[in-house]
Amino acid sequence: MPPVLQPPTGQIILTIKGHINAGQQEQGVVNFDLAGLLQFPQYRIATKTRWTEGVQSFEGVLVRDLLKTVGAQGSTVTAIALDHYTAPDIPIEDFIQYPIILAIKNHGNYIKIREKGPLWMIYPLDDFPELQKDLLTQYKMVWHLRTLLVK
Repeated sequence: MPPVLQPPTGQIILTIKGHINAGQQEQGVVNFDLAGLLQFPQYRIATKTRWTEGVQSFEGVLVRDLLKTVGAQGSTVTAIALDHYTAPDIPIEDFIQYPIILAIKNHGNYIKIREKGPLWMIYPLDDFPELQKDLLTQYKMVWHLRTLLVK
């Protein structure tokens, strides 16, 4: 059963907005603090990235679980980082086809801002060779993630 969407009581670390059926204080905007994200089942991905050394063990929320919970109605997602870096038009199909997570932890430790946290969108590169071959996948792996805009 998905978690109930309660307004966050801690620092907001993720906002999902746009074409969604849910809302907390205003329709179409859902905010999450760390506790809210930890209510979801946590999924682990072991993979190498071009920004880290060796295989990393990332843990976090499946993006598809978040999108389902907020009632996403769009066909794409734009991922926006704290520094406003943007990965536009990520197909919703990516999140259905692959177990993509918003990593909260790496090797069991919360990811700090100076380590690309508090949220880092991680694709399971080592499990799906086609993702390694697609250069665009690298641009979708947004660190310092702050907002998902459903279009």
